[in-house]
Amino acid sequence: FNYLFRILVFCNQSHNKASNDSELERSVDLRRTIVNEFESEEECNMFIMVLEKNLPLAKDVIGSAKVEIMKSDQSPKIMSVTWAFEKPEDILILDRFAEKYILPYRKKLAPKTTTYTGAVVAKIEF
Repeated sequence: FNYLFRILVFCNQSHNKASNDSELERSVDLRRTIVNEFESEEECNMFIMVLEKNLPLAKDVIGSAKVEIMKSDQSPKIMSVTWAFEKPEDILILDRFAEKYILPYRKKLAPKTTTYTGAVVAKIEF
């Protein structure tokens, strides 16, 4: 919950700073990126299949979110999942969803995992 508290504080600070900017008031862009390094490419592919099967079920419980799954070209046993949220409470909903539908599979495969959660502080498009 500590990371969620920090995100809520950041969102509140951003909202206060942008009170005159309707574009920023609409929503806050929150991200969670989970990077998994498996023992083999086969395990990585198997986990991606689990995600493709189970993630559509999240649509019924999470308000508004986007998800991207990426597999590394340089090391095919590494993949990542990036979630985009507008509301911090959806991160907690995702945590409960993952406990039931995703983490049992990931625990069996036991990849090295790193998770990053935060708010987008800048966007640059070319």
